[in-house]
Formats: sequence, C-alpha cells, structure tokens
Amino acid sequence: MSNKNIEILLVSDSRLLIDGLRKILESEVCIRVIAHFSDLNELSAFLKEKSPDYIFLDKRVQSSDIEKFLLSKKIKSKGTEIILLSDEDGNENCHGSFITVNQNTSAVELIDIIKNRRELQKDLIIKNTIIKEPEIKVTKAESRIINLVTSGHTNKEIAEKLKVSEKTIKAHVTSIFTKLNVQNRYQLMVYGRRNMKRI
Repeated sequence: MSNKNIEILLVSDSRLLIDGLRKILESEVCIRVIAHFSDLNELSAFLKEKSPDYIFLDKRVQSSDIEKFLLSKKIKSKGTEIILLSDEDGNENCHGSFITVNQNTSAVELIDIIKNRRELQKDLIIKNTIIKEPEIKVTKAESRIINLVTSGHTNKEIAEKLKVSEKTIKAHVTSIFTKLNVQNRYQLMVYGRRNMKRI
C-alpha cells in the first residue's frame, strides 16, 4: 500500500450517517475524510479545485440529480471512484462507473472495498502503463452472478433471485474466483465493475 493517504469525500443529508462514517473511516490510518457535503451543488463546486480518490454518495440525498452526476465525464476524468449507498434492490451500477453498497454492507466490508480497489489499481500499473487484462470467457450464469455480486447482493439473495440453493451459489462463486484469479468478493466486485459491458 502506498504511504499516500486515501482521500474520500462524504455526501449525505444525514448528519448521523456522516459522523458515523467519518469515525469509522478515519479509524484507518491510511484513509482521510477531506470534506463532507449535504448536496451535489456544494460537492460540484469543491471538485473544481480538488480530486479525491473516492466520493461516498448517499443516493437518498434530496433534490439532487444523482443520475446526471454519476454519468458526469468530469468526475470520471479526475480518476475519482464513486461509492454509491442505495437502498434499492436493482443493478445500480449498470453504467460500470461506480461501486454500489447498501444498508447490509458492514464497516469492515466498506474499508476492504476501498483498500482492495487501491491495491488492484497499483497492481495494474507499471511505469505508468496500464496492463491489458486477458479476456476470460464466462458463462451466462456466471455473468449474472458476477453482476449480482457487484451490485452488493449476498449469496442468499442471489440464490433467491435465481431460484437455486445457497449452496449452489457458493459453489459457483468459488468457481468464478478460481477462473478469474480473484481472492475475495471485493476483488470480484471490482472485476464486475470493470467488465460489466463486456460480460
């Protein structure tokens, strides 16, 4: 891990959520919350001057055009990753441009997502050259499972959606880990985001 702190912005109109997240994230020496905002207009003005590593965005923020913001080329060009908190049960990151978490995501899982994403970025860069990942064929069933995992669904939720046993889903996920050479669920989420359109 680089000695450089991971900088993150928090966006929510819930002060309780902001205070709780700040305390959780800043318990990690490598993560620094550089600001928090209650609406997207304040955030957009701040981003003209700063480029954080992450933006944690509460989709429940009122009176904000979330979809327009998520598709903003300016955000993507800054290399800023968006972590979207949503209480919906859909494939929120269909555009492949952000990470989705929900109310079932634990503090430990959120921190792991942030750290693993940074480690994967480092692993893929050598002397400022992006390594092209080999194309790996996945089946339609595996593709659907990857998309559901990337959307933040648990094995139990995926099993219910696909009308199979949880044991079957666990076996599929283990097989996918091996095929894609990923070590855990969060690396699989990153893979899913990066390859959403291709798979």
